[in-house]
Amino acid sequence: PLIGAKTVESLGILNCAPYTCLSTDPLMVEDDAGAPLEVDPRRFHELLRLAHAITYQAAQGRSLEGTVCLAECGHTMFTAKHLKVGLSRARDTDLIALCF
Repeated sequence: PLIGAKTVESLGILNCAPYTCLSTDPLMVEDDAGAPLEVDPRRFHELLRLAHAITYQAAQGRSLEGTVCLAECGHTMFTAKHLKVGLSRARDTDLIALCF
């Protein structure tokens, strides 16, 4: 699942709208209504994001299903608070992955 990162009406992309990837060559996505849209691969990162990624702050108070990947653990802005929140979101210690 993908989510719109910004609104570009001429392309049919809406901010926070859900999309599904149909193919990668050409890059085609489908909106919630089932309408197919072709996306320029060079603009993919600007227009769409993976829907399952959330910030550490947004994860507070939630129990997350599946593997929890703690991203950018080696970044200078990563703190012990991020680590505590991230580690405590997983339902089991086997479901934690650290990504540097």
